[in-house]
Amino acid sequence: MRAPDLEQLYYRFVPAANIYQVVGNPSLEPESSRSWQAGFDYTPSYKLRLGFNAFHNDVDNLIEAVSLGFLTSPAQRAALLAREGVDPSFAPQLGRLLFVYRNVRAVTTQGIELDGQADLGRGIQIAAAYTYLDAIDQESGDALAGRHPHQGTARATWVSASRGLRAELRGSFFSSWVATAGHGGSSPIEEAPKYALLDLYAAKRFAHGFEVFGAIDNLTDSQDPNTGIVLEDGTAAPIYRPEIG
Repeated sequence: MRAPDLEQLYYRFVPAANIYQVVGNPSLEPESSRSWQAGFDYTPSYKLRLGFNAFHNDVDNLIEAVSLGFLTSPAQRAALLAREGVDPSFAPQLGRLLFVYRNVRAVTTQGIELDGQADLGRGIQIAAAYTYLDAIDQESGDALAGRHPHQGTARATWVSASRGLRAELRGSFFSSWVATAGHGGSSPIEEAPKYALLDLYAAKRFAHGFEVFGAIDNLTDSQDPNTGIVLEDGTAAPIYRPEIG
């Protein structure tokens, strides 16, 4: 059993650097869950490790931040707040993606996780992980919003101890995902496109305890494909990934 915290009940967050907002819901109920997981690690040599994990969770009254889509007009905002039972004094801003905390009555999440790491020699090491997730609202039969069915990471690292150098290229990969749930048929299901992020990191040690490093996040400047697009009615196209790029 887990009761909603103060953030989920009364939060109002409108970040200046992004285009989303989150508001709390004072009518939330406690959530409860039953779960199991099983897995193993396999290490055939000191240069190679493989891992596997399977999991299953049944949750009642799951508390999650649900996307209600972009707010485009006062009338639309009023209708959404009334439908969700959200206090209108939170006053969500127009022109932003709105997330609201709510209870999902009966939810099942299950899947598998795979990961591995290998030492290739000459200071080179690679690692990767993959997760498959099946997340369903058992009451409506809809997939849960904000969860990627497939996602993974990959990393390549090079270290030269004699030169004091270290470099790393990291990748994160996400499948298409449900951005706005269907709420049992009361609103359309919106699907957001897949994407990948690449980060680069390098460091040089000059003396004991002194190191200089640099990093480039989102190396390919990956952005939501709707960024900067204006629809025929003059409103901005919905952006499902709030990071700027």
